[in-house]
Amino acid sequence: VDLLIESLRHLPENFKLRLVGRFRAEKNVDPGWLQSLTADPLIEKKLELELTDHIQDVAAEIDQCDILVQPASQDVNDSRYATPQKAFGYMARGKPILVADVPCHHELFNDGINGLMFDLSPQALAERAQFLCSQPDLAAKIALGAWQTAELFTYERRAADILSLIEHVST
Repeated sequence: VDLLIESLRHLPENFKLRLVGRFRAEKNVDPGWLQSLTADPLIEKKLELELTDHIQDVAAEIDQCDILVQPASQDVNDSRYATPQKAFGYMARGKPILVADVPCHHELFNDGINGLMFDLSPQALAERAQFLCSQPDLAAKIALGAWQTAELFTYERRAADILSLIEHVST
């Protein structure tokens, strides 16, 4: 999350970052880190922060955004083994998605097809966001690719694939 917020320093004034969710204190992390970032003049005007314990309508929150960001950290568990559950919710909304370039995301995303990868730095994220905004055809292609990928992972589709495999094996 800090990478997302810090990327605002590198983005023009017309970019906004909307963060919605819980703020939880983590072990060995300064609890004032968010407040210190949001006090930065290069960040405060570009950040919409909605801290809540429960998001009433996740789809509505996502639909307010032009571009979605699937973040990650350099922590080995997050970068290699995390299951990005939010990714399917993002994909199903048919929005272009910026995706942290970490190993676990390569299982779901193909760069330029259903997501646009960025290196794990605020500068790289800002550059990719600006690039995506300057390429509306690419953004539309990624949004469509994301939606099509989500379709592959619906329960109905997976059940049909399993039943087809069972039928194939039984014949």
